[in-house]
Parts: sequence; structure tokens; C-alpha cells
Amino acid sequence: MDTWFGANMCSPLGSVLRKLSTNGVAFEFISVKEDIERILRKNEFFEAFGYPKLEDSNQTTIRYLELKPNQDGEFLTYIKTELLQRPELPYMSDLLKKKMTESIFEIFQNAKIHSKSEHIVTCGQFFPKKNTIEFSVSDIGMGIQQNVSEFFQKGIPATSAIEWAILPGNTTKRGTPGGHGFAILREFTEKNKGKINIVSDRGFYEFIDGQDIFKEIPCPFPGTTINMRFQTDDSASYYLLEELKAADIF
Repeated sequence: MDTWFGANMCSPLGSVLRKLSTNGVAFEFISVKEDIERILRKNEFFEAFGYPKLEDSNQTTIRYLELKPNQDGEFLTYIKTELLQRPELPYMSDLLKKKMTESIFEIFQNAKIHSKSEHIVTCGQFFPKKNTIEFSVSDIGMGIQQNVSEFFQKGIPATSAIEWAILPGNTTKRGTPGGHGFAILREFTEKNKGKINIVSDRGFYEFIDGQDIFKEIPCPFPGTTINMRFQTDDSASYYLLEELKAADIF
């Protein structure tokens, strides 16, 4: 049987393993397929488990990174340099790239503020044969369902909690506006024909082909993981509408 593992999935896997390790659970990897081992050494995931690092001569990996909630600056630099500056992505104006940075940074902020997780784990992968870049951010903390339920002081189904959380302006942080970053990320993903997944508790959300899909999954994820897929075979150039309107004046 052929086995495949998307390297960006090191993000949720690493979150779970970090939590287990914090709780005193010991583990090791054995009989890993050679091609999977190779990519997980290139993206630095396997370094924590005694494997020597391999040079990524093809530069397809977006390195595996574990962060504490107070490492905002490190995450900001990471998404700027390792994700949004990748040459495979379609052209984005500087202003749009700034907004995209803010959108993805908001995911980190949500994990920091709302989940109360001790670690936020991220990584990604460029798949040349599929013309895609996949990028994931995960935490093992308070899930969206619990957070939203506590905010409304009543039980909210996991899928309904995600649906509420992604609406522009919605946030469980009282007295503070928020939740606008996802709208920009969603709009870019739609035009780029990419995809967004969110899994939290038993809730699953997918945005693809302009459609929002919500469903419940049988095995809950103990936290929240968000995956973004960007198409690299996109020849379009992207600007904010306000930039184009300003250009029309001249």
C-alpha cells in the first residue's frame, strides 16, 4: 500500500506530540518510509527526534516551527519571509501582501489569546507537481467550541461555533474589534482557487470553489488547526480594490 504524508501536516501532528511530551509521554518514530523521512528532515520536524537535518536543495519546505505565545515577532517575520515572499505565489501588491500578513498573523493572535495554548506550531510545503503551497497553523488549547460557548454562556455545536467565529467582526475578546482578517484571506483564496480548512473539536470547515462546507467529524481534534492552500499556477496579479480606484484618478 502506498503511503503519503503532506509535510504541512507536521503542524497538527507536532502540536499533539508536544502536548503528549509535556504530559510526560515518551515516543519514537520507527520504520518511516524513506521519502517521508527525507522531507521531514528537510523541514526540520525530525530534528527534535534525533534525526540529522537534511539540506533542502529544492527549497520546497516551509520549515517546522514551534512558538511560545509571546513570540509574536518571530511568527510575523516567519510568515513574511518564508511564506509570502515565496516566488511561486502569484504577484501581490505590497499593500495586499501587508493585509495578507495581518490576516495570517490574526490566526496566531487567536491561538494566543483565545486558546490559551502553551505552543503554536506552524509549517508548510510547496508541492510543485500539484502547483500548490500548503501552510498550517495549529494549537492544542481551548477549542473554538468551548471558547464560543463560554462567550455566549450556553452550549454551541462545534460547527456552529466555527461558523460564528469566521464571520467578520466576531470575536470572543470583549471590548475589542476583531475577526476581519479571515475575510481578506477568504476572498484571496476564492480568487486564487485555493482552499481553507479549519478543524477544532468535532467541527470541520472547508472553503473551496466559493462554497462554505461545515460538518461534524467523528474524532475531535484537541485544539484548533487551520490549513491554507494557495495555487501557484495562477498567473493573475492581485491588488486591493482601493489601490485600483486610486489609480483610476490619474
